[in-house]
Amino acid sequence: MAKLKNLEKYKEMVYTCLRCGSCRDLWDPKENVYGTCPIREHTGGFDVYFMRGKLMLARKALEGVIEPSEDMAKYIYLCSTCGNCEAHCRISQTSPGKVDREKTKLDQIKVIEAFRADLVDLGLALPRHKAFADSISKNHNPYGEPHDARLAWMPEGFEMPEGDPEIIYFVGCTSAYRRTELAKATVDVLRKAGVPFKIMHPDEWCCGSPLLRTGQRGLAEEVAGHNLDAIRRSGIGTVVTSCAGCYRTLKLDYKDLFGDLGFEVKHISEVVNDLIGEGRLKLKRPLAMKATYHDPCHLGRHCDYYDPPRELIAKLKGVEFVEMPRTRSGAWCCGSGGGMKSAFGELAIEIATDRLKEAKEVGAEYLLSCCPFCKHNFLDAKRAMGSDLEIYDLIELVSQAT
Repeated sequence: MAKLKNLEKYKEMVYTCLRCGSCRDLWDPKENVYGTCPIREHTGGFDVYFMRGKLMLARKALEGVIEPSEDMAKYIYLCSTCGNCEAHCRISQTSPGKVDREKTKLDQIKVIEAFRADLVDLGLALPRHKAFADSISKNHNPYGEPHDARLAWMPEGFEMPEGDPEIIYFVGCTSAYRRTELAKATVDVLRKAGVPFKIMHPDEWCCGSPLLRTGQRGLAEEVAGHNLDAIRRSGIGTVVTSCAGCYRTLKLDYKDLFGDLGFEVKHISEVVNDLIGEGRLKLKRPLAMKATYHDPCHLGRHCDYYDPPRELIAKLKGVEFVEMPRTRSGAWCCGSGGGMKSAFGELAIEIATDRLKEAKEVGAEYLLSCCPFCKHNFLDAKRAMGSDLEIYDLIELVSQAT
């Protein structure tokens, strides 16, 4: 019988599931929920494709009825860990549309990530996940890019604003290597506001999110510990990121791993709102567009972070804002998180097309988000669909407006 030491910690949670089926399909307009599991919607109705079945697999594995295998691993990894099932589970839900992670009786994301950690220990990690872990170990990023090119996006001749740094800008791997426009826009906005900041090159490594989401905890703790030490050595009390995955990892996972961090973690949208309120940043240029906003799972359901991006959009002149039917805790996942993009790329794009269709149905010309990973997958879906929808990160619009 295989030892499942990580999953064993959540055994009580596994047995809490009542198999009610809210994770299978839920229709509740009051909570903006029209469907629950994007994997189930695109693979079929069998239980193993959504959380109820995955929890049953976990239960039988704990009991020794079923031995972990490559087939089992595939089903456990077929999950974006978006948290929609958890947000609307009739057991874990503590109030409409919101989960209190300190009190919840069933945290599906923790269960799945623990199960994946055991699968990794048993040698059952997916090949694509092992490949990006190897890259993180060697290059400190999952993309196989050289570490010394992490700031290659930085504008030539750029100089940091003078003064003692108020914040650390934690760039993140996707913004540094794939969606560099987000990093450029973030630096541009901070510069225009006169905010002295620091970038921790060469000390910034991958935050560890892709490793934690896929169960590769040993290396995740190593890179997280490195980043934590570098941040603490700086003596700077605020870390700002424009990446939803980095935000969730730095804010929640680092605390789970190491306890009190000794610094504050903020998303750039919150910082920009504050800078505008303080009069340090002026929105000078109107933007003529009709736009909608996609809640990234790592910001929204994982961190209950819904209002700051919308407050910022409301400040942008010339932007007509419309909401999609599925918003906030009921927002549909972009499809790329939890290791989906690397291991099940075509499925990730299929799920993203749902969101692009929703945006067009409400008449939006622009689909906005606050996550480089969401933008990256939406752009892939746009190409696959031949859509004319414009895909932007919110910080890019702020840069244009200032």
